[in-house]
Amino acid sequence: MPDFSGKSVLDVGCAEGFFSFYAEQHGARRVVAVDVSHGATHRFLLAREYLGSQVEHHLMDVCELSPDQLGTFDIVLLLGVIYHALHPALALEKVKVMVSQDGLAVVETHVVGVPYGVPEAIPLIRFWPGCELNDDPTSWRRPNGLCMRNLLEA
Repeated sequence: MPDFSGKSVLDVGCAEGFFSFYAEQHGARRVVAVDVSHGATHRFLLAREYLGSQVEHHLMDVCELSPDQLGTFDIVLLLGVIYHALHPALALEKVKVMVSQDGLAVVETHVVGVPYGVPEAIPLIRFWPGCELNDDPTSWRRPNGLCMRNLLEA
């Protein structure tokens, strides 16, 4: 985990807020959490109240992020979002502009590789329509490692 002391942190796709609250408890001066799920938002707000937390919360999609609305951040967490994003490259572009100069973006996602028959030498994103992947209607795609690396570099 990065050092959160005195930093501003944006947690994109925060779900119930585990990493948001962790950042706050480890010295972040400002934490903003965003998620698109109404159910997760309800659970986040319950946890925030229970913890007596000051973490800001916004119900929004990653592609709605704007520095004009939220500012920029020393650390942006994008954990477990790419495979849910309708437009993964746009999501990464939106996250990039939220990172302050000399800031850090931490990106985590599932990737596919040899177990699914996807060769690692070709940058690919595998797509599952409907609820085919883990019976989750919002989990549509998995890039392979090379594709993810190329998306991040682009």
